[in-house]
Amino acid sequence: MVSLIVGNGPLLTALTSRIPPERWHVPAGAAPVEQAHWLSLQHVPPGKHGFIFTDQPAQWMPVQAAGWRIYWCDASQEPVGTEPLPEAALQRPITDMARRFWGVNIPDRRIVADVMLGHLERTGTVLTVTSNTGGVGKTVTSRRLAERAAQAGLRTLLIDGNMRQSSQRSFFDPMRNKPLHTIYEWRGGKPFPAANQGRTLGINYDISFAPPTGVTTTWRQYMMYIHEARKWWQLIIVDLDRISAADFDDETTAASSIVLPLTMGGDPCLVIVKAGIQTQGDAMGLLMAMPQAGVPRECVGIKDTIPVGMKQSEYQRFDYSRYGMFLGTEFQSEAASARIAAGQSGWADPGLDHVREAVLAWACPDIGFDPAKVKEKQKGWKL
Repeated sequence: MVSLIVGNGPLLTALTSRIPPERWHVPAGAAPVEQAHWLSLQHVPPGKHGFIFTDQPAQWMPVQAAGWRIYWCDASQEPVGTEPLPEAALQRPITDMARRFWGVNIPDRRIVADVMLGHLERTGTVLTVTSNTGGVGKTVTSRRLAERAAQAGLRTLLIDGNMRQSSQRSFFDPMRNKPLHTIYEWRGGKPFPAANQGRTLGINYDISFAPPTGVTTTWRQYMMYIHEARKWWQLIIVDLDRISAADFDDETTAASSIVLPLTMGGDPCLVIVKAGIQTQGDAMGLLMAMPQAGVPRECVGIKDTIPVGMKQSEYQRFDYSRYGMFLGTEFQSEAASARIAAGQSGWADPGLDHVREAVLAWACPDIGFDPAKVKEKQKGWKL
């Protein structure tokens, strides 16, 4: 299959800015008329598929006669020789279009029809945070990512997806006596009834807590809430509990109901691995199961966490390249642990900040996160 682009409107620019030029550029002519003429001489072989996406007028009838299927990517009436994008494609995110026609995963959840009409504000990215074991810092990582994202200007929402422990509630309301909103309160419509404004908690991001003790909700409810919330927040971080390889075959789990559909739609997932031969080996079981379940490799980020008391010489980095993007190694410290225990937020830590920046640069490209600058500031720091 060959898929080429001729034009520079809002939709086509969103695609060409993320897809390597050699994958979409017509290799002849500078103007659309010249490119169309060259394409009319390149007959699509029987049994093969050739697609052209354009918003430019040209002689498209001869190109169509050569076997190309030409989709008109503009809100105006399509010219002779072209056809409109299918309705199903118009109502899907740009990330789906890029993956289907170019095999590329790009983090753009805007709806195709909206972008064609000039509605260019991006739909919120959803970053899920999980691991295969407990005690690796999922909850703290989620808060620190939310803090940094909000500091960079992103409207950020943190969702506590740990229904068994309600970990974020335990941090912000250890006595469980504050009148805080939970996702259980949402019954459709705008997502604000289930979200707590950050200023009421002394933080720079908003947060939706897990259901209160003794109350359960479904992962379907979580997904419906996430889909609505991404219309209002630019980044949504979902703090999930641990998942296992077997969970992808169980529709009642977060792996099957949250991680899988979000990543298949182009959203990123961060997997935290606890350093140690045994724990890293166990994590490989989860990472190996993810592509088998349908999770795109490009949507998986991985970071190692060295716990307090473990010497750097005892740490051996595994090769995770077959399963996702390795984003760095965090070094937990006694000082950081003390701050967490004291309920503090927003503190700087040279053992953690560089990886946090790398995660956000990977999950939210083009926003301005720069791991190199953070690393430069931390030169000379040692474990």
